[in-house]
Amino acid sequence: MLLVQNGEYILDLGWYGDKAEGSFCIHFIKGHWLTGCLLEKFRSRNQQEIKHRIEDIMNSFELNDFADIQGYCVNDNDPNCLRDFSFVDQYEPRLEDLKNR
Repeated sequence: MLLVQNGEYILDLGWYGDKAEGSFCIHFIKGHWLTGCLLEKFRSRNQQEIKHRIEDIMNSFELNDFADIQGYCVNDNDPNCLRDFSFVDQYEPRLEDLKNR
């Protein structure tokens, strides 16, 4: 639905699931889909909540709040990396995945 890229950051908004059970989902990534870090994931069916979360992310980006955060990192080019984005919809950020937040 929406893809915004600024330098090494990507904000992706999509609809996941069918019409009855699905929801909007924001993925905010530093780097590339195949070799990046998921910094933020937010789901909601409410359009206003999605709008406000996108605004919050953009404001935090402008303030450079994400510069020192290490999120859910993957590298599909590294056979030793046990995580990949194929399971990103099952991922929820954990405190130990976020540093200096």
